[in-house]
Amino acid sequence: MGNRTIKQCPYFNEGTTTRFAFVFSCPGQKEKERPVSGATGENLNKLLMVFEEYGLIDVFEDRYNFRITNAYSEPLFIKKDGRTEARNAQIEAEDNLIRLHEDLNDITSYIICFGSKAKFAIDLMMEKFPLKSKPVIVYTNHLGFMSLNQIKLDKSLDNRTKRRIRTLFERDILPKIKR
Repeated sequence: MGNRTIKQCPYFNEGTTTRFAFVFSCPGQKEKERPVSGATGENLNKLLMVFEEYGLIDVFEDRYNFRITNAYSEPLFIKKDGRTEARNAQIEAEDNLIRLHEDLNDITSYIICFGSKAKFAIDLMMEKFPLKSKPVIVYTNHLGFMSLNQIKLDKSLDNRTKRRIRTLFERDILPKIKR
């Protein structure tokens, strides 16, 4: 890539590949400089290791090699805002949808949406500002623990977070991805 500067901020990471994009709801308290910096980011790492295992990516080195954006750009967290999710009206705002379109307009193959706010935003964006490349849109659970813990597993199993992430991948993502 030479001296190319990669765009990165609390809600967006440009990455180095345009094959996949990952859309989350909004930056949180830990996202000071780049998206998915906390536990959700660690869970994205685990998911990308499953991508590698299934041969969907060559070698997983860093989640920031991938396009990452959010349904809403402003960081929201309980202590500051009293909530961790954007309101639908904030997501629906035309300037927000245009920003999201600009974040994703060069994605060639797959946009994976994590959670209901990401799904809501992508559905609206595609309705109002469709992407010319027509990537496959995949919807799945958010990678935060509250959402992952809704995936039921046998209590006797160990390493349950990794198993939930694998279940999410095999149930929602793998059936939509062409290898």
